[in-house]
Amino acid sequence: MVKDPSKGVTACEGFFLLVVEAHILVATMQVFGMSSLDSPPSNTELFPAESSQLDSLQRGKILMTAVKEIIDRFVDLSLPTAPETPPDHDEPDRSSESQTKSKKTQSKGKSKDPSQEDHVPESQTKSKKTKSKSKTPLQEDYVPGPSESQTMKTKSKKTQSKGKSKAPSQGDHVPDPSESQTKSKKTKSKSKTPSQEDHASESQTMKTKSKKTKSKSKTPQKDHVKEYASEVLSIGLLLMEFIDAIREGDGLRNIRCWRFFLPIFKATNRTNYSIEAFNLLAQHDFVLPPRAKQQLMWERTINVSGVPGKNISCDLFMEHLNRQCKDAMGSLGSNINCSDSVTRIGRCLGELTKITDQYDRVNGVKPESDKHPKRSEAADLAKIVQELKTLSVFDSLPGREHKQFPKFISNPCKHLDVNYRIYS
Repeated sequence: MVKDPSKGVTACEGFFLLVVEAHILVATMQVFGMSSLDSPPSNTELFPAESSQLDSLQRGKILMTAVKEIIDRFVDLSLPTAPETPPDHDEPDRSSESQTKSKKTQSKGKSKDPSQEDHVPESQTKSKKTKSKSKTPLQEDYVPGPSESQTMKTKSKKTQSKGKSKAPSQGDHVPDPSESQTKSKKTKSKSKTPSQEDHASESQTMKTKSKKTKSKSKTPQKDHVKEYASEVLSIGLLLMEFIDAIREGDGLRNIRCWRFFLPIFKATNRTNYSIEAFNLLAQHDFVLPPRAKQQLMWERTINVSGVPGKNISCDLFMEHLNRQCKDAMGSLGSNINCSDSVTRIGRCLGELTKITDQYDRVNGVKPESDKHPKRSEAADLAKIVQELKTLSVFDSLPGREHKQFPKFISNPCKHLDVNYRIYS
């Protein structure tokens, strides 16, 4: 690590990739059954004894199955599943309409024909006539008022209570005043003292506390140290895939990485980055025509040297051009305010480097090295691997957590609200 940022612009990225590489090695050692970095794998299920005698194709398949085992156990970049779209509320419910129609048809089927309604036995008609005759016109027309109806209800209740109450002659027991006094004494003796009531309340509180502690103990505790290690491994592998796609100039892998970046930026509240990722994916998938779509995919990197695997992003190349422009404008002195000289420098940016390189080559001037010196990271990598192995970061030990960020939850995309939709 460097103290001056100008001497190591990507020092933070380099340190993070070093930590990710250490996590990869520790996870591989645990799955392969290796005690150290130099020991052979002891997992005979993944690497059988005769695997060393197989051809390169078969050994490659065995290696891919082992890598898949590592990814399935420790890498998590999954998303929550979206629910099914609910039915449109503006459309009427056809099922309810069909049910109401069926009910109406059933009621119509059950109704009798007019001929059946007209045919009534004579005995029933005679009884109805006699009942109607028994009522006087005054009884049919008279309707009691509210006060009268209340008095009638109270009278009916009294008569019912009188009818239910039994006389002493029917065998009911009439209590003596002495028996009532003895019963009252027993109830008083059964009443608890204040000390007993306090003791009962304390016992109830203790029971409730014990129930709460039991419920807490039943909930499984998570291993936040392992979750942090798996998150470092997951995000680090995605970043390494993105860097390798840029170096190789692979536009398809580049777009695939951006599909993973979008939910990660959204879940971690990186609004500007999520908007940029959405604009890129929306243009590639929906907006642009096929020709422009291919240009957007494959023209995101540039190779200046012509060597395979030496591509850089177009944004970084623009920064290099800006540096050349600033160097050329610095030599203008007082003529920097002249617009003609500035436009002239801008037009000949690509040719200036060719001219200066040819001049240095003719005069025997050694070109400046464009490679940054990099010391070996083997010692630092071995220290980090040993530290992670002693801590057993990939072993499940419930209750562990880091002091600086406790309760760390891996894969923030799991808690992303994918159920939010706007329905018309």
